[in-house]
Amino acid sequence: MLTYLVSERQHIDLKQIRAPIVVFTSHGDNVTPPQQALNWITDVYQNEEEVRVRGQRIIYMVHNDVGHLGIFVSSRVINREFNQVATILEAIETLMPGLYEMCIKDVEEHDGCKHFSVELVSRTFKDIRALNDSYRDEIPFNAVDHTSRIQAQIYHTVARPFIRAAVTNLTAEASRSLHPKRLSRALMSSQNPMMVGVQSLAEQVRRNRARARAENPFLIAEALYVQHVEQAMIFWRDLREMIYELVFHSVWNNPLQHYLSSPSKVNARQPVLGELRSCPDVCDALDAIATGGFIEGVTRMVTLLANDRGGIRGDRLGRWSRILIQDEPFRSLPRDRLTSVIRQQTTIATFEREQAIDTLPLLLNDRQQRRRAYLLACYVLGPVAEMEPSTVDLLRQFAQVLNQPPITGDVTENPLADTRAG
Repeated sequence: MLTYLVSERQHIDLKQIRAPIVVFTSHGDNVTPPQQALNWITDVYQNEEEVRVRGQRIIYMVHNDVGHLGIFVSSRVINREFNQVATILEAIETLMPGLYEMCIKDVEEHDGCKHFSVELVSRTFKDIRALNDSYRDEIPFNAVDHTSRIQAQIYHTVARPFIRAAVTNLTAEASRSLHPKRLSRALMSSQNPMMVGVQSLAEQVRRNRARARAENPFLIAEALYVQHVEQAMIFWRDLREMIYELVFHSVWNNPLQHYLSSPSKVNARQPVLGELRSCPDVCDALDAIATGGFIEGVTRMVTLLANDRGGIRGDRLGRWSRILIQDEPFRSLPRDRLTSVIRQQTTIATFEREQAIDTLPLLLNDRQQRRRAYLLACYVLGPVAEMEPSTVDLLRQFAQVLNQPPITGDVTENPLADTRAG
């Protein structure tokens, strides 16, 4: 089990996290590439079905080229990924459990303004493993881990008692203050009395500064120099990383280190659906397949539609989220109860799809409820022209089992709008 070390005696079990987990990654990240950023998912869970059964929502995004720091500070990421996550963050809370990839597409309008469309695409562990050829590149790190543990044990046994006895609060603070990285910046800051005159000169320059003309030869020389510095930094960075990689492999990826570290081969777990089906939560959900009411029936229909399409578009998720937050009977339902219903109906739709459809009339036991539930499912999906053929077929199945006339046009009005306060 993959856990995150909090202290020497506490661990966090990732399987117990109930809030949505959002993972940012990029093919241009040479520190934490996608295969490393996402491998923990296949290490922790048996398959994507276990993620659903446990009621968790894992959403990951893969950028094409932004670098490691660019994931957090790049305007391209801020304007696209972060913006879209912020937009649908509340809606993600109402998302059906599962593993999703957030796909963001650029839509260029006629007026020249760029807008983004979002779709949460259901993914499998096969998609995660496709990003990585194997775990062979992680074998040298077993040697690093083994050696670091030995060094830590030696340090704690031999050196640590003497260092703790010799270091006081005063010497520790002095050591921090005199560290070259801190000292070099402190000497150039207002903490240095010699820099007081620089502050007044800076204010004077700022007030009297005049912008140079575009054809100024010094500006042109500056631009060329900046380009030269940028290319030089990229060259030396790549050269440095190449040297680091060669040194690392020469030290840690040799037969002697493999022998000393006794690396254990990591094998991806194979899905065991039988084990998941026998889990108590799954059994309880399947036992309740014929029980429930309007809330369970509508949730099951929306879940079946999302599973059939293999994901859910951002606009559809937004409509579904607004229904759960604003409209009765969902609005008055406690959040933990709503989460439990979504989890239960997702489990039912995953393991017993056909029976889940056939038992819908048992949840919606009068004609008015059935009509409203069917219209609500059509409203969440949006225009018929944007539906997949399989989605249209599934809606026909709903109409058949609920004895409802199939919808031929778009349902643009929310059937539950009259339940909103005010």
